[in-house]
Amino acid sequence: MLILALIFLVFVGGITAALLTFTGNSLLNLDNVDSQQAIENGATGATDLAIQTVRYADSIVSNGAPTPCAPTAAWPFSLPASGAKFYVSCSVSPTSNGPFTRTVDFFTCNQSGTCDKTSSDLIVMATVEFVDGGSCSATAIAACGLEESVLSWTNTVS
Repeated sequence: MLILALIFLVFVGGITAALLTFTGNSLLNLDNVDSQQAIENGATGATDLAIQTVRYADSIVSNGAPTPCAPTAAWPFSLPASGAKFYVSCSVSPTSNGPFTRTVDFFTCNQSGTCDKTSSDLIVMATVEFVDGGSCSATAIAACGLEESVLSWTNTVS
């Protein structure tokens, strides 16, 4: 009977040790998941800010190669808690939806410099269509970005 009790204690002890190891690993991985989530949230916030900046100021974005989406004073977008910085580049895509329609591609990275869809540090890639009024200009921003449609949004953090 004593041997049976000893076997039972060893068995229960083995199961407890295995569960503690599994729980410990899960708790350690939680920090990694939180860190990735913070980066994704920061990049999403930077992209949203760039979209609203470009919406009311169509002169910021040029046709062709991606360029910074906002005046340099506003960038990079920083995440206060971790100090992570995000850089957003934009480019206008050709559109056939009318003379007052702009389709803008947004690329968010965490390295300085121009970011595009081939950048190794790409975090968010979005395509947004804006419909402007006929008098949209730097002096009539109220006529810019009357409508906004997110055509695609991709998070590349894994």
